[in-house]
Amino acid sequence: MPHQLLRRAAQALGPDTAQLLTWVERQAGTAGGLGALGSRPPLPIISPSNGLGLAAPFPQGYAAGEIILALPLPVWGPTSAQFALEKAQAAAPAFYEALCAVDEELGGGKQKLLQPVALATHLSLALLDPHDAMHPYARFLYETSQRGVPHPLLLSPQLLQKGLQASPVVAAVKKRQELFTHIHQRLFGGIAAATTTAGTAEASLPRSIFLWSLSRVLSRAISGPGKPLTLLPYFDLINHRRTEANCEYTLDLKEGVVEVRATRRVEGGEELFLCYSDSKDNHQMFLTYGFVDAGNPVGVTMRVDLSNEEEEGKEGGAGGEWMIGGGIEGEKEEEVRFERALAAVRGREGGKRGLSEGEGIGVIKAAVERRLREY
Repeated sequence: MPHQLLRRAAQALGPDTAQLLTWVERQAGTAGGLGALGSRPPLPIISPSNGLGLAAPFPQGYAAGEIILALPLPVWGPTSAQFALEKAQAAAPAFYEALCAVDEELGGGKQKLLQPVALATHLSLALLDPHDAMHPYARFLYETSQRGVPHPLLLSPQLLQKGLQASPVVAAVKKRQELFTHIHQRLFGGIAAATTTAGTAEASLPRSIFLWSLSRVLSRAISGPGKPLTLLPYFDLINHRRTEANCEYTLDLKEGVVEVRATRRVEGGEELFLCYSDSKDNHQMFLTYGFVDAGNPVGVTMRVDLSNEEEEGKEGGAGGEWMIGGGIEGEKEEEVRFERALAAVRGREGGKRGLSEGEGIGVIKAAVERRLREY
């Protein structure tokens, strides 16, 4: 019965949520999904203030100390920075050497840049290639990220100034955008077009997709002393509350299992919350996660207003659908073609945008093979 409830809840939120669950189960090698998510997995919900979230199943809920969610290594291993680095080193040594050179030059060789950039590249390729094993998860991240205000890494200068006004965080956001744009240029050479023997246009990895992937890594991946930098599919739907967290997670590196346990009695239907950080001020929270804590006791409280009444309901506006890139300036013809290809593969307005699904897959495949053919 819990499994049936999980299925119905996921399907109600859209096909991508249901496909995410199927993918998690397949990765864990458990067709029924119980071994992948636990005997009574939490239900995906629409959270009033945070988009998607997870809630305790009704009516049982969870007792204090009870395991809520368990993700084995086969689920999160392929979405980790370590996996991305090992794959790059084995299959694309020239690209791996370029990654290490960038980290040495800009990050002091401390892997502060190496791991997130490698994982972001890994995620970008998974999004662009429908045949990639990680594509269902990458597509889920993409689809859900289009439903709200984009991460600050993706904000245009106009939105930064309008929404954040005179906040000192504007300079920090711009500095990050410049840093990662420079890294993109070093690794991929910008949006350069080329002609193949077949006469079709190809492009290296678009900057907007690279920055989008970095925004997902920065805001959704776990990290820290003794922890791998990794994305945790399904787990990463749990929203943040600094003082109202009702669960916590542990990572057993020996067994390779991530477990989420209730820290108190959680009633059926109650939303689950983790504390992402109890030490970051709102400046750091916004840079990392893209939101601020109301009443954050650490540091100053920022006023962030990214709404736009004139743009409400329009594509790219606060109430519309954000295209990948979230308003980044400098979008070029090749990136537009990528958008059309992605739309065609997703089956959304493919015909209206001038590409069939087959043509869309062709564009994506050609681009992936351009400079990361063996990745």
